[in-house]
Formats: sequence, structure tokens, C-alpha cells
Amino acid sequence: MHKEDEVKTLSLQAFLTRLICLCVGPLVLLAAYLSITNVLNRRAEGDLEAANLAKSFAAIIDQHLHARINALHMLAESPLLDDASRWKDLYREAQGFHQGFGSHVILSDLNMRMLFNTRVPFGSELPLLPRPKGNAAVPTVLATGKPAVGDSFFGPIAKEPLVAIAVPATREGKIAFLLLTLFETRQFQEHLDRVAMPPGWVLTLVDGKQEALARRPSPDLNVAMDVDPAARFVVKSELSPWSVILDIPQDVYRRPLILVAFTLTVALLAVTFVSLLGGMWFSRRLARAVASIAENSPSAPSEPVISEIEGVRTLLKDAAATRESSDKALRESEERYRNIFEAANVGKSVTLPSGQVNANRAFCEMLGYRAEELHSKTWQELTPAEEIGFVTDILACLLRGEKDSVRFEKRYIHKNGSHVWADVSVKLQHTGDRTPLYFITTVVDITERKQAEQALRQKAKALHASNAEMELFNRAVVGRELRMVELKKEIDELCRRLGEPPRYRQ
Repeated sequence: MHKEDEVKTLSLQAFLTRLICLCVGPLVLLAAYLSITNVLNRRAEGDLEAANLAKSFAAIIDQHLHARINALHMLAESPLLDDASRWKDLYREAQGFHQGFGSHVILSDLNMRMLFNTRVPFGSELPLLPRPKGNAAVPTVLATGKPAVGDSFFGPIAKEPLVAIAVPATREGKIAFLLLTLFETRQFQEHLDRVAMPPGWVLTLVDGKQEALARRPSPDLNVAMDVDPAARFVVKSELSPWSVILDIPQDVYRRPLILVAFTLTVALLAVTFVSLLGGMWFSRRLARAVASIAENSPSAPSEPVISEIEGVRTLLKDAAATRESSDKALRESEERYRNIFEAANVGKSVTLPSGQVNANRAFCEMLGYRAEELHSKTWQELTPAEEIGFVTDILACLLRGEKDSVRFEKRYIHKNGSHVWADVSVKLQHTGDRTPLYFITTVVDITERKQAEQALRQKAKALHASNAEMELFNRAVVGRELRMVELKKEIDELCRRLGEPPRYRQ
């Protein structure tokens, strides 16, 4: 045999040893990159959690303020305000506001003079409204004509820090009076104390003067020294000049990152060491296993080959041919199912437990969507909000295995915003071990039937109203006749007393 015709061979053990050496290096770099990315992601998740917590508490404060503003609007629109003699009745309604919201109400004229204050009896002598520094509610209302929330101030009657909400009472397009509600800043501390926070985080509600209305915890925290600017999250209130500030001290902010970085570094080094040892051991074992079943089969002499692998190449080709045949049969089966699914005359959809919908042509046409548009939707987005709850309960019964299939009526939201009534049948598909896969849904449009039922109900309601009116008329006629009989009897009795013959005889 000529030297150029000799096949260069390489044992599987030697090949795997070289391969491991070449692969471990990039993998180590990739693992280091993923570790750094994981640390950054942990930090981003912590920042997102902090931002969401601040936004959530700001929303709670805004809801608290919005409810009081709406209630003050109702008092401002009361006709009792237009008559000074009825202000005492308005005072009683304001006391109901105090009972509902826990804050007192003040009626004031445009000269800042209190007309009544539910904190003291009606008619008591009252001072002028205080003029707090910073953002004051009353001047803001007088300047803008809109409700306003002011900064904290010390109440001359309550003798403690208060916050004011002012609402204008307009008559004929002009401000006639001012309605205010004053409540203690400690109420916000009560809301803040109920907020669940990770240990060490500091949540503060400040007014427009940056004075704290409520804080939890760490009242001695030095923000300039102990808090990194990246660990401060500020959310401004939409209804007031206030802000919610979440501060995370540096040691609290960095401790999880340092712990994660240390853990990942140790794990990376350990995995790298174990991988090298395991790869070398596995290469020897695999070489022996392959060599025991492989036959020598020379390949092209142009480059070295792995001698053990050549022996099983033919078997792999046969297995590949068999697999290709199986894949082809599977694709044909899937194609037949998809054709049946798409050709159905009624709406059909395959819905994942996550809610994503894959629908056929009939279902898309029913709701006015193209297939690619509907594929990006979930069933919750296609369902009116008031019906999501009961549909969720129905699907939960299927997921718990209480039923195999269900049938019910519900509405879908058409692309144009209208509602489509549908008769819905749902069946849950699962694996052999009862793991849920997806829901198969059949949808039939019953909008016309529902509209017909609604029309019949309206006609029945109109007929019932007409019958009620006729009944009232008949009762009125009978009552009138009975009254005429009584009058005739009275006239005959009067004639008898006067000695005259009766005019009406029964």
C-alpha cells in the first residue's frame, strides 16, 4: 500500500480529549458572561420590584385622595349650600363624610373665613383658614378653579400636622364657596405600615416641600451617605404635589448582588473542574464502548477520521432513513388535521393554558380578525371583563379533572368593539399522565338568537306595563262608581231629614 493511500485514523479517546480542551475554554467564557448577565438581571429585577412598589403605594395614595375629592364634589353640588338657613343640614351631611372617611369638613367663603367646621359644633366661633407655606390647597383652587391637594401644615384647632383637600363650589360658572377636608398625616402612616417590603428598604411619602408625611422604617437614614442614587426610586402623585420615595441602603442594595456573584463564581469554577475530569473519564469509557461494537471501515484518505465512528456510520444512515420516513408520516398526519381544522364551518380554536389562541378561518371571520392578528391575542383579551371570572372557573374545573368537557354561553369582543354571543364547547387535551396540553374549543355564533330573545323580553315587558296601566284605570272607575253610590245615599238621607221625598231610590 502506498503511503498516500493510507487512511489517517484517530482514536475516539484522543479525539474527545482534544475536543474537550477546545470546548471548555469558550464554555468557561460563556458561563462567565452568563453569570455577569445573571447578576445584572438580578439587579434589574430588584430595581423593577422597587419601582413597582413605589408606584403601587403612590396609586394607593391617589385612590385615597380621589375618593375624598369625589365625596367633596357631592357636598359642593348640594342645594343646601345655596341657602344659609340650611347650612346646619349641610353640616350634618358633612358629619356623614367624617364618619365615612375619618376626616373633618370645612365650609369657607372666598375670604378664607370658616363658615363651619365639623371638628367643632355648628355655630362655634371659628378662625380664618391657615395659610401654610409651600403648595396650599385653597390658593390653588382659587387660581385654577379645580380641586387641589396641599402640603402639610399645623392645624390651629386639631393641634397636629394636617393635610387639606379643597374643592370649589361653583354657581353659574363662578366659585361661590370652598369645601375642604382636613385629615391627620398619621393616616398615611397607617397605610404605609400595611405595605409589605423587603427588610432594610425605606419607603417615604413627602409633600411638595419635601417634608415627610409618613416613613417606614429607618427614620435616621442618611440618604446622602447611605443610599446610592441608583437605589432611589421616586414616583410623583397624579393628584397632588406629593411624591413617594423608595430608598434602598447601599449595604442592602449590594448584598444580594455580591452573594449571587460569589455563588456563581464558585459554581463556575466547580463545574469547570468537574467537566474536565468528567469529560476525560467519559471519553475513555465511550471509546471502549464504541470500539466494542464498531467495525473498521476506511474512509477517504484526505483527512483523519475517527476509526470507531466509521463502523456505526451505516447504522446511522439506516436510522436516519427510518426517521425521515416517520417524520414524513407525522407531517402528513398533521397536515390532514390542519386541513380539517381550517375547513370546519364552525369556529374552532386551540387554546394553551396560558391563554394564547390559535383559531381557524371561521372563528377569525366571526370576530373580524385576520389569522395572524388573532394568534397574538389571548382568550382573556377577547372576553368582556365581567365574564373572565366565570370562564376561568370553568377552565379550572377541566384542569382539576372534575369534568372532561363543558358547554356554556358567553360573549366575545369583536374587532369593532361589539359583542358576539356564542355557544361554546370546551374539551381539555392532555398527555397519558394527565398533564394538560391545550383546550379544544368549538364556537357557534348565537348572536341573532340572543337578539331575538332580547326583543321578546322587551315586548313582554311592554305588555306587562300596559296591563298594569289598564288595571289601575279599572280600579279608578270602580272607585268612582262606589263614591257616586255613597253620595246618592247621603242626598236621600238629607232629604229624609228635611221631610222631602228621596230623590234617589236604591
